[in-house]
Amino acid sequence: MDKMVQAIIDSIREISKGNAAKEITQDSRLFEDLNMDSVTIIELLVSLELKIDCFEARPEDMVPENFETVGKLAEYIRTSLGVANP
Repeated sequence: MDKMVQAIIDSIREISKGNAAKEITQDSRLFEDLNMDSVTIIELLVSLELKIDCFEARPEDMVPENFETVGKLAEYIRTSLGVANP
């Protein structure tokens, strides 16, 4: 599994305090499958900002498309860091 996706999954498990779905993949939908809401998305972003060097979520990037799935979030983070998607 790709390191960015794994970092997101690890952060989801941390902020959910054990209440996350047993299986989280890059295709897991943040809102529908993982029952996240706007507050948990902010918690997730803060966690990722602390884990990923140079990543800072920008308000103008807070659009639904970037938060559809774990994979889409990983793609958004890579793009914001200027790193190629695998």
